[in-house]
Amino acid sequence: MITSFKKWWIYLSGFEQHSQMEHRMFNVVSLICFFTLIIIGLANYALGLPKVGNWTLLMVPLLAFVYYLARFADRFALASFLFASLSYVMMMGNYLLNSGINGPTVYGFLLTFLIIILITPPKTHILWFSLHVISVLGLYIFEASNPSVITYQYNDTYAQMADHILTYVPVLLFMYIAGIFLRKSYNSEKKLADERLTAINEQKQELEFTNKEKDRLFSIIGHDLRSPLNSIQGYLEILNATNLSVEDRNEIQHQLYDLTTNTSHLLNNLLLWSSKTGDKLKLSSLDLKEATMEVVDLIQPQAYKKSVEISCAVPKEELVVKAERDMIQLVIRNILSNAVKFTPEKGKVNLWCEANGQSVTMFIQDNGTGIPKNKQADIFTSQAKSTKGTAHESGIGLGLVLCKEFVSAMDGSINFESIENEGSTFSVTLNKG
Repeated sequence: MITSFKKWWIYLSGFEQHSQMEHRMFNVVSLICFFTLIIIGLANYALGLPKVGNWTLLMVPLLAFVYYLARFADRFALASFLFASLSYVMMMGNYLLNSGINGPTVYGFLLTFLIIILITPPKTHILWFSLHVISVLGLYIFEASNPSVITYQYNDTYAQMADHILTYVPVLLFMYIAGIFLRKSYNSEKKLADERLTAINEQKQELEFTNKEKDRLFSIIGHDLRSPLNSIQGYLEILNATNLSVEDRNEIQHQLYDLTTNTSHLLNNLLLWSSKTGDKLKLSSLDLKEATMEVVDLIQPQAYKKSVEISCAVPKEELVVKAERDMIQLVIRNILSNAVKFTPEKGKVNLWCEANGQSVTMFIQDNGTGIPKNKQADIFTSQAKSTKGTAHESGIGLGLVLCKEFVSAMDGSINFESIENEGSTFSVTLNKG
């Protein structure tokens, strides 16, 4: 029953619409005034004040109409103006019918002024304040000049006291409820404002970080593209301007091949990254074993040149994962290429997969130079600097940065363990398809 009442109260007060605080407050005030007027009207009948009771209950349907305009007709400005106007009319009528200055109408004036400044725009408060002062002083002067016009309702002091108490207590209670409502509304609005401010600050920090990463990214791109192109240009100038021995020419051709291969690798990374950035990634089920072996075949020539053995211990059965084919192959290619790059001649690179519950993890392990401890924290960020391999191979840049980004985009994770001068083990975990 309590829950049902709460739902009705939320509906009638308009809280579920998340309207402005002034609108919600007006709805609540109107509802409270509606029931308060009914109680006061009936109490006046009980006290033998039928004229006051009639006048009070006459305001009930008018107040209901005002509430309808604000809550359901979306006419808040008109409703608040009518409410204020009706308040003056009701208080003036009550003053004349209920003993003038000897009656409790002054409490009503104070209460209506409080309500009006709560529900009306601040720029109109001076107007309402002035009207209240003029109305009350005017009624006092009018009563002093025309005392016979005022209807004195009380038969004795006890009746007057009872009327004052029955008016004062609801007014006090109403002010208390209004104060509680204001406090809760203020706290609620402050909480929302704090949450919005926190969200804005977080977005600002993310944007600042993104801009810094973007600038760093373009710096890396410029360096990693400019350096090999300058080297290629230099080698070509040597070939054109110098009579070289067959051995020297072969060496330069070998260097040109490595440079163009690395540059092509970098461009492939960038093209894939740019084509996927901003798009909603569509993952599909694919055989990780098949995708991996295609990459191993591509890296074999690089390993063969250094006499590095690539050992694959992949299960015979299919390992189906949720991934994007180009992305996962780029990740494997970068990690496997790095493993070969940092493994000395006649070294070994091991690759194997393990299925665990709802995920599959691929491991790529080498017995190469390892990653120095002071560089491990930045290995997946654009702060990481490219280093040459054991055969002085050039770095292609961005590799592990993109690996981290792509694996995260596929709802996976990438980790590593490394001991300097002993080797590294990288692991990539993806959800089963």
